[in-house]
Amino acid sequence: RNVNLGGSSFFNCVFSSVNFENSYLRKCEFHQCRFQNCIFLDSETTKAEFYDTSVEFCLFKNLKLGWSYFGNCIISGSNFQLVEVDGLIFSDCQFQNLDFKDLKFSKAYPVKINDCANIIAVEELKKQTKCTSD
Repeated sequence: RNVNLGGSSFFNCVFSSVNFENSYLRKCEFHQCRFQNCIFLDSETTKAEFYDTSVEFCLFKNLKLGWSYFGNCIISGSNFQLVEVDGLIFSDCQFQNLDFKDLKFSKAYPVKINDCANIIAVEELKKQTKCTSD
């Protein structure tokens, strides 16, 4: 809570029940990490990069997540509410049981899934994440 980790890199870390409320995670890199039951609330996580990382049962609320990259990640049982997702990229990710509510999209900089699907509405995001979870 209330931490500034901007620009930090993490390798093979486990974050269990960590509260990242009012935290600054801009330009952080996470490699082979695991987030379990974590809270990302009222925080900035823009331009963060997640590689081979799992995200399980996490809450992302009132978060700036734009321009971040998720590569070869597993994201399950998590909630995304009031999240800014300008230019967000999911590449080769697996999704399961996600809840999206009141996301903030940009038509100029849509969400990209596997670098081919441009998403500018929550309905499209829900459709794409269901397709890739099979």
